[in-house]
Amino acid sequence: MASTVRGIVSRQQALWMRTAAAPVSVTRRALSNWDALGRKVEADVEAKADFNALKNQWDGIEKDFNTWSKEVAPIDWAKYKNNIEAPGFVDFLKERYEGIDWSQLNTKLSEEEIAADAAGKAALLEEGKALVAAAEKLIEETQAKMHLAATKRTNKDSLVQDVWEKNPAIKQEVLDEIENHQWFKDVK
Repeated sequence: MASTVRGIVSRQQALWMRTAAAPVSVTRRALSNWDALGRKVEADVEAKADFNALKNQWDGIEKDFNTWSKEVAPIDWAKYKNNIEAPGFVDFLKERYEGIDWSQLNTKLSEEEIAADAAGKAALLEEGKALVAAAEKLIEETQAKMHLAATKRTNKDSLVQDVWEKNPAIKQEVLDEIENHQWFKDVK
C-alpha cells in the first residue's frame, strides 16, 4: 500500500511542478480533491503519514500564495507622518522613494558580472579546499599526538615497570645513573 501511496504522491508532486505556471483556477481544480486521495490511503499508517505531510506542505504553499500574490497597498504617507515624530523624516523617505525609477531596475547580470561572480566563487572554492586540506593535516597530527599521549600516559597507579615498558630510554637513563652513582644528577 505504501508503494501505491508513494506513486500517488509522486504523481501529485509531478502535477504540482507542471501546474506551477498554470492559471490559479486550473491548479486549484486539479489539486483540490484531497478527500478522495485521503480515502485511498486510510488503511496504511505509513502512507497516511506521507499523505498528511504532503497535504500540509501543499497547504503551506497555498497559504504563502494567498498571502504574497495580492496587490501591494500604496504607502499611506499621511499615516506615517502622524505616527513618526522626527521632523521631516517621512518627507525625506517619501522623496527618496518617489525618486526611484523602477523601470531602470535591472535584475539581470551582465556577462562581465557573471564571469566575475564565477571567478569569485572559484576562488572561494579553492580557498575552501586549502582550508579542508589544512584541517585534515591538523586532524592527523592531533590524532597522532593523542595516540602518543595514550600510549605514554601514566598515572598515580602506574608502576615503574609500566613506565619503563612505555619509555625504554628512561629505563636506560635510570639504570645508568644508578650504576654510576649519579643520585642528584637532575636536581638543581
